[in-house]
Parts: sequence; C-alpha cells; structure tokens
Amino acid sequence: MTGVTAAPTAANLLEQAAAIADGGRQQQSRLSRWLATVPLPPEVAAARAEAIRSARGLPIAALAKGLALGLRWFPPGVPTSVHDHGGRWGVTRVLEGRGLYETWSRSPDGSLRCTSVREVGPGDVVWFDAATLHRQEGLDGGALELVLLERLPEHNFGDLGGRP
Repeated sequence: MTGVTAAPTAANLLEQAAAIADGGRQQQSRLSRWLATVPLPPEVAAARAEAIRSARGLPIAALAKGLALGLRWFPPGVPTSVHDHGGRWGVTRVLEGRGLYETWSRSPDGSLRCTSVREVGPGDVVWFDAATLHRQEGLDGGALELVLLERLPEHNFGDLGGRP
C-alpha cells in the first residue's frame, strides 16, 4: 500500500526526542511542539488499559542514555503529592480526559505555596524543568498522559510527602 506511513515505535520516538534534546538552547519549546503533534506509537494503545488499572506511571521504553517514555493515569479527585523529578525535566501530553497541573514554590521558611493552576485536556502539553515542583490531578473521568522524562526514576524522586 503506497502513501501510508506506519506509526513510529516508542524507541523511534525516543531517538527523535534525544536528537531534539541534544540541540541545546530552546529544547523546552522544541520538545513541547514536537510532542504535541508526534504520532502515537502502537505501544501506547497496548499499555493504555494497564496504565489506567495501575493508576501510576507505566514505562513504555527507555534509552540507555536516559530518556524514557511512559503513560500515566491521573484518577479524578486523587491529587499527587507536590513533587519534583529528582533534578530532571519532563514533557507531558494529555491523551484523554482532563486534569489540573499546579506549580508550587518553597518559601524561605520551608512552606509550600501554589503559584499557578492550569486545566489541561486532550492535546495539551506541559513542560517541567529540573527544579519545578508540581502536583497533578485528574478531573471528571481522569486524565491519561504520555510522559517523556529526561531519565526514568528509580522511584518517586523528590516526593515531598503528603498534600500541602
């Protein structure tokens, strides 16, 4: 069949993302624009049910040099704790549903303060840098996100514990 291009695999996507990330300046905006429009690999559909069932991050693929791609389901009404990703950046694309993405800052006295709240839906892309404290929560029926991380965490890096 001519004119039909197969969807890239998750490994192909990670190689493309690595090339963009290695491009130096402006990687945030370039990766965000790219992730917003890139065709989904078949591994996403195959992992969807497990990601929703487990309600946590589900790795799909990772490169030896660090980049990782996964799915994350955010159930409605169950916010994550305020956290960072262990000094690593990430980009997420909402695939299904709606959610809240909050950014936070730590005051000199150690208390946490919410600095922005953004409602996100299908096709929206959110970037967080290595120092961004954030919290996410699904709305209504929850939110399924494709997540590109600088490196796959060994566990919940930077979890600040509990809700502020």
